[in-house]
Amino acid sequence: VRPLEIIRENGAVSALKVLDLVNNEEVDLPCDWVVEAVGQSKFSDPLPPAVEQNDQGYIVIDEATCRTGNAKVYAGGDCINGGKEVVNGAADGRIAAFEALETRLGALPGVLAVGGAFGSPFGSAYAYTRIQMHDRPEPPPGEGASALTRLITPGYLDALGVEVIEGRGLTVNDTFDSAPVVLVSREFARRHYPDGDVLGKQITPGLSFAFNGTPARTIVGIVDDVRSLVLTEDPAPEVYVPQAQFGSNYLTFLVRGAQPQVALAGAVRDTVRELLPDVPLQQVRPLARVVANAQGPARFYLQLLSGFAALAVGLAGVGLYGGVAYVVAHRHHEIAIRMALGARPQGVVAMVLRQGARPMLAGVALGLIGAWAAARLIGSLLYEVSPYDPFGWIAATAMVVAIGVAASAVPALRASHISPAKALQGE
Repeated sequence: VRPLEIIRENGAVSALKVLDLVNNEEVDLPCDWVVEAVGQSKFSDPLPPAVEQNDQGYIVIDEATCRTGNAKVYAGGDCINGGKEVVNGAADGRIAAFEALETRLGALPGVLAVGGAFGSPFGSAYAYTRIQMHDRPEPPPGEGASALTRLITPGYLDALGVEVIEGRGLTVNDTFDSAPVVLVSREFARRHYPDGDVLGKQITPGLSFAFNGTPARTIVGIVDDVRSLVLTEDPAPEVYVPQAQFGSNYLTFLVRGAQPQVALAGAVRDTVRELLPDVPLQQVRPLARVVANAQGPARFYLQLLSGFAALAVGLAGVGLYGGVAYVVAHRHHEIAIRMALGARPQGVVAMVLRQGARPMLAGVALGLIGAWAAARLIGSLLYEVSPYDPFGWIAATAMVVAIGVAASAVPALRASHISPAKALQGE
């Protein structure tokens, strides 16, 4: 509401006439006291250079960014709207702070794109919410649409390298006072609009910061999918809401640049501290490190499995070597007699390798059967690789066979150098 007049009867306050800004009508509020707020008068001191006022005395701004004619001055609240709700002033402040930071970061040397989001990839701040579809009946409880809901600035998708497939992206004109809009991901469109008729439909994400309610939002664009939670899973359906229409107090900014990461990170820190010295800067990290950290548990389990697999292969090779060596030692005199009767060394090597190949091939066959049965258990740890990938199976089999042949070759070569005279000397 906006106060208009104090109504008095018999010299005493009886009511306050206000303008209901929602219904655009005047209302008399009965009251006994009226406390006049400080700061409701128009700004009368000299304005900074290039900051202008309109005929009503309000500061002139760019409504999309809250920036005045002076690039270093932003304005919001009563001085631009004449006295609306507190939430409007808070919204103006958030828009100004985020726009100023995005502008300053985008002006750094070597920066290609900048964008902010509540709910950045692989971060902890995200919301998986119910989505109300206004073009269809209300579904039974638990069966409705749902999606990741991200609040973003217009430059976020460009900074992340996500392309708009159909329609348009978000712009600085998607503000608090403009029509509510939303972008959806390809996966969201595929699941809920298989006929491809997506643009123009209205949905309502089930997320609110008590900023602008939960109005129906018109789908104005479809963007490519992003694996933003787990790399080893298919992309989740996502919806992207303009930050300026939602009012998050917290954003993570993504900066894509052409200069080295260390230099870029230092410039980003200096810019944030200069512009917002009272705002704590949590951390500045390369996106590659963020992705690597998110894959930490999967990487640990794969390394553990690889270690046990290497140990198993090593023990199998040692076991095969010991078994073949024992057989060669046990048949020492037999091999000497064969060589005394004219057996060639190559024939002796082939004989020993054949004896070693039988248990090796039997073990490989049993191992393949067991691995095929257990392959699905590690499927969740793999990224864009099937646990039944034929090249992987061929490579693993060839490696095991090569180790087996190498383990059998050492005693086989020793057998081929047995001296018949020395071997039979003790007979």
